[in-house]
Amino acid sequence: MRKSIKWSFVARGVAICSTILFVLLPLAIYIALSPVVAQPLYSKLIFQPTKYPTGDWSYATIRGIKPTDADFKSENGNSLHGLINYLAPKRQCS
Repeated sequence: MRKSIKWSFVARGVAICSTILFVLLPLAIYIALSPVVAQPLYSKLIFQPTKYPTGDWSYATIRGIKPTDADFKSENGNSLHGLINYLAPKRQCS
């Protein structure tokens, strides 16, 4: 004699598995990778600047405007460095 399948148990199993797969798993991944929880991961892997001599330090020219180095002092006396992009003169439409 053949046993009949109880479809209510199958449907309940499918519902539980789909809830875990599509709701709880993405939520757990989102929480695990959030900046509050994964701060050590972000600090060690993502936001590590390189020391000065290494890296690409050429300044890109954008639409014919080349940045100029600027050294200045802050209100509390710290020396700061930045780049200034002067606007190109307006062109006359002909």
